[in-house]
Amino acid sequence: MKVLLVNPPSSNQDYLEPGEEKGFYKHVPLGLLYIAAVLEQDGHTVECVDVAAGRERETTVIQTHADVVGFTVTTLSYNNAVSLAQKIKARSPQTIIVFGGPHPTFMAEETLSTGAVDIVVRREGEITIQELLNCLSRNGDLQTVKGITYKDGTIKSTPDRPFITDLDVLPFPARHLLSSEEYAQFGSISTGRGCPYQCIFCAAGPLSGYTYRMHSVERVLAEIVTCHEDFGISDFIFLDDTFTAATDRVKALCTAFTDLDFPITWWCEARVNTVNKQILELMASSGCECIQFGVESGSDFILRSIRKGITTAMIKKAVEASLSAGIKVAPSFIIGHPEDTVETVNQTIAFAHALKSMDPQKVELTFTLLVPYPGTQVQEHAEELGINILTTDWSRYNFLIPVIETKNLTRQMLQNLLFTANLGGGLLRPSDHQPLFTGGDMYGSE
Repeated sequence: MKVLLVNPPSSNQDYLEPGEEKGFYKHVPLGLLYIAAVLEQDGHTVECVDVAAGRERETTVIQTHADVVGFTVTTLSYNNAVSLAQKIKARSPQTIIVFGGPHPTFMAEETLSTGAVDIVVRREGEITIQELLNCLSRNGDLQTVKGITYKDGTIKSTPDRPFITDLDVLPFPARHLLSSEEYAQFGSISTGRGCPYQCIFCAAGPLSGYTYRMHSVERVLAEIVTCHEDFGISDFIFLDDTFTAATDRVKALCTAFTDLDFPITWWCEARVNTVNKQILELMASSGCECIQFGVESGSDFILRSIRKGITTAMIKKAVEASLSAGIKVAPSFIIGHPEDTVETVNQTIAFAHALKSMDPQKVELTFTLLVPYPGTQVQEHAEELGINILTTDWSRYNFLIPVIETKNLTRQMLQNLLFTANLGGGLLRPSDHQPLFTGGDMYGSE
C-alpha cells in the first residue's frame, strides 16, 4: 500500500509567523520513523512529512494520494492533527486515516467521534500497524487486529496488544525519509521504552504498562555507529523516560561509549534515585554533558503525595554529584500539584533557586504548571484529588496556561506563581493573588 506518515505541529507553533519553524527547536519524530521502518520492510511505499518542521507542508499532506495516512499524535498536536485529517477526508473520502500516539490511545472514542479518523492504534504501534495494513490490503476483518479501536456502525475495540518484549527485533528508525539538516544537530535515540514508576501526573507509566524494556547494548552501539557513518552525528539525546533505570546496563553502555572509535557527547533524562557518584562519573567520562532530572517539587510532603518516590535530600545529593562530575543539570519543577499550597510552591521555588546557586552556569531550571493529561492518575481521579479541570481545549495543555484549579489554588494564583518562579524574584504570600496580567480572560467565555 501507499502510506503517508505525518507529524503534525503542536498548538504552541500556531503562534509562530510563517517561516519561524526554522528556529523552533525540533527533534526527529522517532516514533514515526520506527513505524516507517517496519512498513518499508513489509514492502509498502512510505513517505514521511514532518509538518512540525514547516507548516507549508500541510498542502503536501492534504493533497496526498496515499491509501493510508497515519498521524502520530500528542495532546498538544491533537487539534492540528484533526484539522489536517478533516481536510484530507474532504478532498479524498476514501483515504483511510489512522491516529496513533499517547493522546488517541487514551481518548480513542473522542478521536473517532471527529468523523475524520477511521482507526486508532493504541499504545505501541509497530506490530499493530503491520497487521493493520496487511488486513486492509486484503479487506480483512479488523477484529483480528489487536490493539486498535475503530468505527464500524458503532465504536469497537479489539483486545490490547502485548508489548514487544525484545525491542532488538525492530529495525532502525527510517531516518533517511527526513532531511537531517532541518533538525537540531543531535541524534535522537531510544535505548529503551516505558517507565516503571507511579507518578500521578505522568502518562509514561500507564502508556507502557509500568514496564521498562531495553534494547541490548550492542543494538544501541550499532545505531550510534550508523547515525555517525550515515549522517555525521556524534551528539546524541537519549529519549528514554528514565535512561538510568537499570544501573548495570548504564555502566555497560558507558563503557561501550568510551570504547567507540569516535568520541560522542550525549544528554539524557534520569531520576535522582537511580544515580550515584560512581555512575555519574562514569557517565561524564563517556560523554554525558547534561542530565534532565524530573524533580517536580521542593517539598517532601508534596513529593510523597504525587508518589514520586524521591526526597529533597536525594535531589540535592544527585545535583551536587552531577556537578562534581562535570555534568550540567536541568531540574524540572511542576506547580499546582493536588496538595500544593502557596506555601509549598514558595518552598519549591526557594529550593529550586538554591539548586541553581550551586552553579548558576550549569544548572538550568524549568518551571511548568500541572496539566491533567489523558491517561494520568491526575486526570482520571481529578474529582477525588480536588482538581477542577477548567477546559478540554487540548491546545491549551501547554504547561504555561492554567487548565485546572486545585482545592488550594485558583487559576490566577497558579499563573502568578508560575510567573514568580520563572522571574526568580521575591516569593508570593497567600494574599498575593491579584492579577499580574491584563488583557482579558484567558479562557474567553468559558
